[in-house]
Amino acid sequence: IRDRANTRSYVPSYGADQSLTLGIGVRVLSTTTVRLAAVGSSGGATSLLAGHMDWSPFSAYRGSANFEGSPHQIVGPLDGSRLPTYLRLDLGVTHTVAMHVFGWSATVTGNASLTNLLNRANAFGLSVDRRTDALHTLYFPSRTAVLGLDWTF
Repeated sequence: IRDRANTRSYVPSYGADQSLTLGIGVRVLSTTTVRLAAVGSSGGATSLLAGHMDWSPFSAYRGSANFEGSPHQIVGPLDGSRLPTYLRLDLGVTHTVAMHVFGWSATVTGNASLTNLLNRANAFGLSVDRRTDALHTLYFPSRTAVLGLDWTF
């Protein structure tokens, strides 16, 4: 990531060293589209937080999410630590059906997607427990399925 301000160019500290995003959508039928997206980055910046923290993202199975602990301070320089490589592959499909309901033209569109298809553990932060000096990695949610239904008339 490179930003410009006036005549100066700089790399912000929050940016990853390298990143790549690829996406493709293919219309397999006149009303059906399949999408595939890949996102990868390395060297993402983060600030090392002091104090025990643990995060469990929302789970429909459990019906809850959990954030435990409280960071007390940033250890070292702001954005002074680097995250491990991030890699995510997403897959989705959309299908649209046209119909007439009570004399109105309408469309119903169903979609399904899998986020993080490879179920890779991708980190978004780091914390250190000052009592034990143990380093904890905070992760984004694992593989997630999303279903949707849209009705337009």
